[in-house]
Amino acid sequence: MILVTGGTGMVGGEVVRLLSQQGVAARALTRNPSKAKELPGITWVAGDLSKPETLASAFDGAQTIFLVSSIGEDTVALQHNAIEAARNAGVKHIVKLSAFGASSHSKAPICLWHYQIEQECRRQVWIGPSFVPTTSCRICWASSNIS
Repeated sequence: MILVTGGTGMVGGEVVRLLSQQGVAARALTRNPSKAKELPGITWVAGDLSKPETLASAFDGAQTIFLVSSIGEDTVALQHNAIEAARNAGVKHIVKLSAFGASSHSKAPICLWHYQIEQECRRQVWIGPSFVPTTSCRICWASSNIS
């Protein structure tokens, strides 16, 4: 089972739509279930990355997590909570949406935040007795940058 965080957001919502369109059963996390669009094969689950106590049931049974969240000063904390929930649930693969310039020496806060989260993912790859791969998708431009 794939769990998509940010299921009602711009990127997460598109990932959920494409999974549904391809016939892939998935779970989509949303803070606000009233924003969820009914899609074939998609199970919506309520949860808030800022409230770790709401994540365990949503992450339970997930094999892969597509990790995306809102961007702001709390990005690192939000995604940290998701990584912890994934570790506790025994997730097998984390796919993290990142940024092209993510590095320790970036001058852009968003790139520094993504770098910090990527580093945490690398530290968290050992979950239980097995290796958990993490894939960082470093996009360089998104249409949301111009909206």
